[in-house]
Amino acid sequence: MLYASTSSAQYYFANDEVDELMKADVGALNLKLNNYNFVWNNEYFGPMVKGYTLIGYNAKAAIEYHFSENIKAQGGVYLKKYSGLDKFTSAQPLYSVTLHNNWASLTLGSINGAGFHRLPDPVLNKEQQLYANNENGAQIVINRNRLFVDIWCDWQNFIFQNDAHQEEIFGGLSAEYKAVSAEQFSLTIPASVSIYHRGGQIDTCDDKMRLLYHISAGLRIEKKQSAWVDNIAADARAISFKDNSPEPLSQYGDTLGYGVLAKVEAAHNTSFVSVGYWYGNKFQSKFGNQIFQSTSGYDPQKTDRKRSILTAELNLSHRFANVLTASFVANVYYDLRVRCTDYNYAILLILQPSMLIHRFDNK
Repeated sequence: MLYASTSSAQYYFANDEVDELMKADVGALNLKLNNYNFVWNNEYFGPMVKGYTLIGYNAKAAIEYHFSENIKAQGGVYLKKYSGLDKFTSAQPLYSVTLHNNWASLTLGSINGAGFHRLPDPVLNKEQQLYANNENGAQIVINRNRLFVDIWCDWQNFIFQNDAHQEEIFGGLSAEYKAVSAEQFSLTIPASVSIYHRGGQIDTCDDKMRLLYHISAGLRIEKKQSAWVDNIAADARAISFKDNSPEPLSQYGDTLGYGVLAKVEAAHNTSFVSVGYWYGNKFQSKFGNQIFQSTSGYDPQKTDRKRSILTAELNLSHRFANVLTASFVANVYYDLRVRCTDYNYAILLILQPSMLIHRFDNK
């Protein structure tokens, strides 16, 4: 599928990555490519975020082998490059081992990240699918009947004794339960807990420890239609923020914040349009979309305690030959408090082929 539709955001990936994770193909040696090519332009004019452009690509190329119905491993390389730079921004090895059945999996090594976690856009910016979708650590995924659960730990920065920098970890639990699943109607309950930690006991860095929490819960109601609209949906997500650091860095005198994101949307095939509203009060997130934050990402002294923003999103997509998805994406944000319009637009080419190299007889 083109996007993971949750009560929080739309994320951009073409293959159903959950089904791929649980898939058993004994004896198969496959070459898999996961490649995002993007031109993403942010035209921001308000006081909280500066405009910027992302143009380039990232690619995961890996060889995957299925040892049995329950064990597979893959190894390869992750590359990221921005146009206008001579060198790769990132070049990292990929390796993981997955133990799974048809509804649950445990992966150690390179894990599914970014949009796979299905977190709200204010907590985890969906742009991260383009520039920060390579995660490493541990992950447990459950996908059974009406329940989806993703438990992960992304170890972002490892330290040795006397290193001059701190360890960084981002992890959590994201879940969706489909409480009602009828032919023409569904009701889904999404919830998540995410934690960011920066610190450690064996480094020599003088920076203070950071410990940030986000907890969210909501509802999504979806009704199937006909003709030119396949389905319409309404969803809402309430999100709380807490800076639980020993010495919090809040600019507001306390460590608690919250926000509410609500929207309605209509979808046809792999395209959709949505309109929504965000209200935030002292809300902050290290990895969230900066347009929703109460503290500026480029200047911590710039703050806006209360945010009130109307949103609109358009995604026009088409699938070619079952390996390439082309998308045009546009977002508009209108800040009701400062009466300012920000927007972005993007062109995405997502190439995700999987090719059988050889099939071994494991008997």
